[in-house]
Amino acid sequence: VNAANLAIEDLNKKNGILGRQVKIKVEDTQDGISGAKAVSAYRALRINKDIKYFVGPSWTPGLLALAPI
Repeated sequence: VNAANLAIEDLNKKNGILGRQVKIKVEDTQDGISGAKAVSAYRALRINKDIKYFVGPSWTPGLLALAPI
């Protein structure tokens, strides 16, 4: 998350992407523990129509729970 924030800060200093500022929204899923938490986090983010792209878990219970969605 810290690395992503640094990259976004640098990107936004350079006028963002196509002149638009980039924002990051993080939901802590603890997906290594519970796939259900990953699904809840995804749904919490998905209701926000301003969010266009998602980066999710990989090779964890969270991924397995989100794969069908």
